[in-house]
Amino acid sequence: MAVYEFECRTCGERFELSMPISQHDRLKDDPPECPKCKGKQTHQVVSMFSCKAPSAY
Repeated sequence: MAVYEFECRTCGERFELSMPISQHDRLKDDPPECPKCKGKQTHQVVSMFSCKAPSAY
């Protein structure tokens, strides 16, 4: 699962969406609804990423 960050152009709300990487291309044609104002004028923003190093044995 990947976490994608979005911003609403209508109200400015930033929110995250968790979904499989294989579904990412779908977001371009069908952006998620804003959880605050329910608008569809959202776009993905560049955000930081993190990774977890394997534990030392």
